[in-house]
Amino acid sequence: MFLTSRRVIIVVFVSVVVLLVLAPDVQAAVTGACSNCHTMHNSQDGSVLDATVNDTLLVSSCIGCHSSSGSETIVNFGPTRIPIVFNTTGYPTKPLAGGNFYDVAAAGGNIDSHGHNVYGISNQDSDLDHAPLDLWGGGCTNSCHASLAMPKSSMTDTQIDGCKICHQKYKHHGTDIAEGSMETEESGWYRFLGGHDARYGGGIVMLTSYVAGIEDADWEQDPTLGHNRYQGAVTNHNDNVLLQTTHSISAFCTGCHAQAHMNTEDAASGVWLRHPTMIRLPTTGEFADYNPETDYDASVPVGWLDPTTPTRSDAVVTCLSCHLVHGSQYPDMLRWDYSAMTAGGGDNETGCFKCHSSKDS
Repeated sequence: MFLTSRRVIIVVFVSVVVLLVLAPDVQAAVTGACSNCHTMHNSQDGSVLDATVNDTLLVSSCIGCHSSSGSETIVNFGPTRIPIVFNTTGYPTKPLAGGNFYDVAAAGGNIDSHGHNVYGISNQDSDLDHAPLDLWGGGCTNSCHASLAMPKSSMTDTQIDGCKICHQKYKHHGTDIAEGSMETEESGWYRFLGGHDARYGGGIVMLTSYVAGIEDADWEQDPTLGHNRYQGAVTNHNDNVLLQTTHSISAFCTGCHAQAHMNTEDAASGVWLRHPTMIRLPTTGEFADYNPETDYDASVPVGWLDPTTPTRSDAVVTCLSCHLVHGSQYPDMLRWDYSAMTAGGGDNETGCFKCHSSKDS
């Protein structure tokens, strides 16, 4: 039954670890009673619905809405389908495309290397005081480059919402788009991902800092039914306007982790210093065995120079080819156990060997 009463919402809020009320559907527009998500006076029967301060009179935060004490990673709330990215009682068997925050959360043991530390989910990283391999060393004042889980020192009564540092283009009442189409500004771009507007000399720049792509109907809960199509790019990592010019998912990652793949090839020796990204997946040699155009493996995803018309020659290695962005069950947020990747071990076609197929011969 579709819930319309604030009184029912209060019961849900009190009895469940987290409130499951708000999330984008496959399309951008949320449907249903306004009271499912918003409160005009933040009270009912003399009680405060939510003691915290939320944007646009919401009855809960991003984390409260996209968390669950159960095991499901998609929850139906009336006509709205809610993607769950934080299961509080265990890592789910069917995580969504970005993985799950459970391991890095306090509830999962605070395993810092297993995910992004986000305020409201986990403590600050015990080993890192800023984003690893950034350009600023955490020196950008009150910035996400320091920590997604750190209080914003200039605001004494609130905290940085770690989710919104990445998902800045959120439009839960955005324009619906046809399934399989590229996300638009009206829909909130791909997964609401984009950079912040920067002000210089009174002007505003970086309005074009967004991520493009095509979203899977069930967020890859069942990747055999479909998968995301990520915008890829082949470009120079030293370009300081990567996101504005390419709108690729890897360019978005470099906003905080620019040095992770900057100057990836030594010009003198031709030797890779770090694992390359934002390059075409080679079509010859050991790489020829993986054809994501005809046999896509969601556990080793690629980007596309044109997500609307993916072709093998335009498949691109991205940061997400190896990492889960929210959290995984392995160190370094990897999609697989790197310590178990043993060359010459047999007929392994997973992990590293999906692309480097001959290394396990």
